Amino acid sequence: MRKLICASTLVLSSLTTGISAFADDMSACEIVLMRSLSVSETQASTGSEQEPVLASFLPADKFVFSVFDAQPGHLEEVDGKPIRALMCTRAHVIPTEFDVKLIRTDIPFHISQDYDSAQSGLLSIRKENGHYVHTYSGPELSDDDKAVLKLRMNKLNGEDE
Repeated sequence: MRKLICASTLVLSSLTTGISAFADDMSACEIVLMRSLSVSETQASTGSEQEPVLASFLPADKFVFSVFDAQPGHLEEVDGKPIRALMCTRAHVIPTEFDVKLIRTDIPFHISQDYDSAQSGLLSIRKENGHYVHTYSGPELSDDDKAVLKLRMNKLNGEDE
């Protein structure tokens, strides 16, 4: 009985740690929407025919949970505005195994340590011509990070390696 209790405690502890890591990773994520600004004074002062837009950044929790719930599909818009991107701030810019399902929604996915710093890394993944591609800017990635990124991109594109 004692062995069963110890084993149960270890399993519960590892599950809790996994949930905690998930919450930490996703708590620093936002979805991006483009909202139109009021036309009245803006257009009158600029003489522009185009309606000005502003990026809005909202917590990503509802989007993320819609990707992983038991329901088919995922949240694609908020207040009638399409989700344009998912942006996450993390210590490492290499997407995790968990991120693969988020990326497969085909909403552009961006990871940075600090979006306000030119010294920070920025990795962006998007689908282009039916194939997932990435761009990276920032400090040189380690060989290990490059290898993991290659594995993730291969997995996204259905390539075995």
